[in-house]
Amino acid sequence: MTQYQKPYYDAEHDVIYVTFADKSNSYGEDVSENVTVMRDYETNGITGLIIYDYARLKQSGALGVLSSLIGADNSETKAVVRTG
Repeated sequence: MTQYQKPYYDAEHDVIYVTFADKSNSYGEDVSENVTVMRDYETNGITGLIIYDYARLKQSGALGVLSSLIGADNSETKAVVRTG
């Protein structure tokens, strides 16, 4: 199983990719216009996040509301959402 990896930020497209677990058996759930939550097909657990317009959301302070939006239930997810 893939462990938590440092987020990868694509500055050209202003997208951040965060991996918490193996995403090979995952599907994407669009929870807002700017956030896709990757979930494991079998357990429905969060395996990763894709956040679009990341720099704009971080600057506006909008990242703070993502925790409740994605149902963050692990420390890695909460840390990314909290600190950006």
